[in-house]
Amino acid sequence: MFLQAAPAKGVEMSADFLAYTSMGIVTFMFVALVGVLYIVRHGEKAKKKENGVEKTERGKISKRAVQFMASVLVLPTVVLLALNGRLSSEVVGTLLGTFIGYVLSGLGDGRKGEST
Repeated sequence: MFLQAAPAKGVEMSADFLAYTSMGIVTFMFVALVGVLYIVRHGEKAKKKENGVEKTERGKISKRAVQFMASVLVLPTVVLLALNGRLSSEVVGTLLGTFIGYVLSGLGDGRKGEST
């Protein structure tokens, strides 16, 4: 039997695997957050006229940026807790379903000309 399904319960992962996986996920979270903050800080600047004077606004965080930052923090945290056995499969399924609903919730309310 070449392909065997691993049993759902009682599977032990090595401490090295969990440590390296945890470090990788935390590194990803850090890099993604720094990237978003860099893009917000140095990204496209909004220009608007006020009383005939053109002003440049910088550093506004959009709804999508907040959703992305929350995703970068919440999803890896759930994965880490699930890998370490701190969350049951029912809880992981519920959290992932809630997460997917949160991320996809704003897709239909975009304005014309606004990319989603």
